[in-house]
Order: sequence, then C-alpha cells, then structure tokens
Amino acid sequence: DAQLVIIGDGPEKSALVKLARKLNVLPFVHLLGEKNQGDVAEAYKRAQVFVFASQTETQGMVLLEALASGLPVVAVKDSAVSEVVKSGVNGYIVKKNISEFSKRTIELLQNEQKRLEFGEKAKEGAQDFDVKKTTLQLDLLYKKLLEKSLRESVARVMKFQKVREQLFVSTTSIPLLFNVLIL
Repeated sequence: DAQLVIIGDGPEKSALVKLARKLNVLPFVHLLGEKNQGDVAEAYKRAQVFVFASQTETQGMVLLEALASGLPVVAVKDSAVSEVVKSGVNGYIVKKNISEFSKRTIELLQNEQKRLEFGEKAKEGAQDFDVKKTTLQLDLLYKKLLEKSLRESVARVMKFQKVREQLFVSTTSIPLLFNVLIL
C-alpha cells in the first residue's frame, strides 16, 4: 500500500486531513509538519516517488532536493518545473489533471525498473544545478553583460565625442572664415 508523506505546514493542513478522512485514506496520509533538513533528507531516502502539484512554488527547490536524492518526480506543468524535470527522463510533467497525475504516480510506484532508471537520471540531472556550477555560470553571465555594457558605453562616448569634435571644428572655423572674408 502506498503512503503519502507531506512535510511542511500551512493553512491547508486541516482541509487535507478532512479530505483524507472523507476519502477514507487517512491511515495512509502522514502530515509531518515542519522538519529539519536531516529529517527531510531521511524522508527523501525512504521515498520511492516525489509528487509535486504546486503551481505557486516559484523556484521549486524541493524538486532539486528530490532529484538529487534520486527520486523520480511527477509534477504538474509549470515553468519552474520544466527547468528541472524532463518528462519521460527523470519523471513526468502532467497537465493539471488528477487522473493523469495519479496514473503517472501509480505507474512509477508499480514499475520498479522505470522508477530506478528515472531515479538515476534524476541524480545526473540535479548535478546541473550544483551550487559551484551555477555560480560559475552566473559569474560568466555577469562578465558577458558587463563586457556588452562596456562596449555600448564606449560606443556612446565615442559617438558623443565625435559630435563634440564636429561642433568644435564647425564653431572654430566660423571665426577663421570670418577673418578671411574681412581681409
């Protein structure tokens, strides 16, 4: 029998308990509340699949944690999700549809080979988001942007300088021209 473990807390907790009771699945639902990072890591180790239905999570850090722990993910389609979950490779991205979400989750729970294969790909893919690697990428991006900004600034200064020189030449040649005509 599958167990649903929810770590974290929030205003929907009582509604989730009420729904689980109504669906007669409360014995299979474990609302653990807030946990320290060690307990969360232990929960990842014990899990077989990570499900993620949030469409309000802006960064999806839990997705990276789950993937780094070797868990295949089933998630509702969202821009943050598609950055890390590769559907059919390290999990599934589904439309906001309970039937499809459930089907993909059950598929991974029942198919050990696919679950393990997706789990390996999950670990590999999570390495792309390693802090050192992403910091280096961000550093390179900043350097490119600074170089571009510098080139554009130099071009603007040169253009402005050229206009100033033209003005200077034209304003200094007027008195010369005036002097020549008077003589």
